[in-house]
Amino acid sequence: MALNVGNVSTNKVAFISNLVAKDSQNQFSESASDSQPSKAGGVDHAADGVIFIRENNVFSKTYTANGTMIGGKSGKNSKYSAEEILSEINRYADENEAYVIWHSGNRHWLQGTKNGKAVGDKKYFDLDSLYAALGKSSPKRMSLKENAVLFDNNSYYKFKGKDGKEHTMLSLGGVLCTGLFRNNSYDKEAADYADFWNCLSKKNPSGISGRFGNEEIRERLADAGIQGGFFTVTVGGRTATHYLSQGKNTAAVHSKEQYDKRYNILTNGQFFASDKFKPGQTVTVGGKEYILNQEKKLDIKYGEDIFDIQAETLN
Repeated sequence: MALNVGNVSTNKVAFISNLVAKDSQNQFSESASDSQPSKAGGVDHAADGVIFIRENNVFSKTYTANGTMIGGKSGKNSKYSAEEILSEINRYADENEAYVIWHSGNRHWLQGTKNGKAVGDKKYFDLDSLYAALGKSSPKRMSLKENAVLFDNNSYYKFKGKDGKEHTMLSLGGVLCTGLFRNNSYDKEAADYADFWNCLSKKNPSGISGRFGNEEIRERLADAGIQGGFFTVTVGGRTATHYLSQGKNTAAVHSKEQYDKRYNILTNGQFFASDKFKPGQTVTVGGKEYILNQEKKLDIKYGEDIFDIQAETLN
């Protein structure tokens, strides 16, 4: 899933995508009658939005030109109820369409996007009502059962960070985000937390390696209660199963699809087919010793750490 986050300006849009910042001119347009520009950091700002795209990016941050997260007070005249807004967000997510939640002054609204421009009707809503519908009065905590992490959809969450403090985030349309809170500082702890679990809720978790080191990934999973081996992460209605490896020379997390492919070639003789290996030699997998049979196949139990392999090669 992708969360592209933009700060909308009459002159410039600051995009944060896959942890690479890049400026681009006039990617989003707003009507002057709907949003009056105001000076911030030397740049004229019309509105600030958090853009959600279901498949590509995995974190949510709203920035001013100086990199500070935007807050704002919601208006009292809401055209759409919180329930209607959440239903619309779910529709966008289910249909794999992009949408943006805009903020300008004391107003918030939901709108679709296409080719970098806002399209369709603006659906105004009251931010306090949205928070209430998400359960702000009784925030949830991540749940873990049988190596399966679960974040419910359309919910308000709290968690204790590494700094020992409580942090908040939202689960909206199958993604965790931090971009709608009313404060003037960017909460890196919350953004990293949301980014981490959003990465792992994708079928292909390879993107997480570009954001977190292997040891940090293992540490975060251990802190959450995840044991080695297969584990599942669900954010909203989006679920993915991965394998946590302890191998020193491999990525910490591999998709179940990657595991299954590797397991098949290990057990059908393809992995050790080279002349550099011979039947009867010892192969260590996950700290356990196995013997290659005459067909150079490994008789290994499904679920073993097959990404942690050591085997001597013939000269």
